[in-house]
Amino acid sequence: MQSFKEALYVWDAFQCLFLGLILLFLRRNQCNRLLALFFLMGGTLVVLQYFFNFKNYLYILPQVSFVADIIRFSFAPTLYLYVYLVLQKKLPDYWWTYYLPAGLFAGYFVSFQLLRYQPYHIKYYAFTPLRPVVLVSLCVTFLFFLWELHRLMRRVQPMPPHVRKWVEVLRVLLWFKAIPVFYLFALRLVVGFYNKAYVESSQQIIFIVLDMLIMLVVLVQLFQHPFILALPRVEPVVVPIDEPSPVNVSAEPAASGPATLSKEEEDAPRRKIHIPPIEARPYLDRLTTLIEQEKIYLTPELNEKLLADAVGIQPYLLSKLLNDHVGETFNEFLNRNRIEEAKRLLMSPKSNQFTIFAIALDCGYNSESVFYTNFKRYTGLTPKKYKEEQNRSVGEEKPA
Repeated sequence: MQSFKEALYVWDAFQCLFLGLILLFLRRNQCNRLLALFFLMGGTLVVLQYFFNFKNYLYILPQVSFVADIIRFSFAPTLYLYVYLVLQKKLPDYWWTYYLPAGLFAGYFVSFQLLRYQPYHIKYYAFTPLRPVVLVSLCVTFLFFLWELHRLMRRVQPMPPHVRKWVEVLRVLLWFKAIPVFYLFALRLVVGFYNKAYVESSQQIIFIVLDMLIMLVVLVQLFQHPFILALPRVEPVVVPIDEPSPVNVSAEPAASGPATLSKEEEDAPRRKIHIPPIEARPYLDRLTTLIEQEKIYLTPELNEKLLADAVGIQPYLLSKLLNDHVGETFNEFLNRNRIEEAKRLLMSPKSNQFTIFAIALDCGYNSESVFYTNFKRYTGLTPKKYKEEQNRSVGEEKPA
């Protein structure tokens, strides 16, 4: 059993640290840096717990024991700041004050523990009333930021469905990080310090099981929804509220509007619908605004219905609008705009900092292979070749 637990700790530490490094270097932005920090801290805590629990380093190097609690104090503010940045597109003023509990604890431990007791022994901290005080402070910190996260999610409305789902997952993960602390505090109250072996053994199991669940959930989310790596670049779908009713546009083909027709009756008349230019103009203007100003095509899960809702028109009328007045199907329209954005990003001076996959995510694609296929279809070149050709052309145009 002991060897099995050790293996779980090693595997979990590897996953946390590896994911943290991937997030740190795959696409360098503030969001990914904060998320990377969260998992790097998690991996570091697992490593510390491994050496404390299985290699007796809690007594060999008791001076580093306080690092584990500093990390615990930092989990909640780091995840809260990440969610805040995703939803508000910027960090709050005085964001550094969120780490004051961790800083105050570190300052106290160094000043009143390490400098006061020489040589230092873990009994001066772990087996004194100071430890429950720290555990209470940790519980309060987690509860405070969980409440603030709840308030933030209620304040930022409406929220794109894919972003809301990811934020909800993160709130659950923060509870997973808090549960071992609550559990340890409860055990300290119930069984006291005299049953140290029982407290440590049960806490080890709770800690590693929940931490591995966190890693599993995050890896599944990243695999299913790669747009997470592009946050907060993803723009929400904006639904207009003051647009003319689409029923007026579709009233021309039949005396009874589409809303009164059955599914079978709708199909044939819809093929004959024609939207006159004068009636199409407001919708085309709205579509232009969504594309040029709001860049709605960057939304990863954008489909014909979401775009139709944003324009203020029914999906089958949006299809007619694009076919008759733009000359493209929905997929052609969407991919063309995304590839134009990719071309701009590839020629940006900062493009060397990003991988092709990161650029694909920035353009709204969840798959690198789909991005490659569409890019080559519209440009005749791969992204790398396109960038080389454009750089060569720019170099030839420069005067000697």
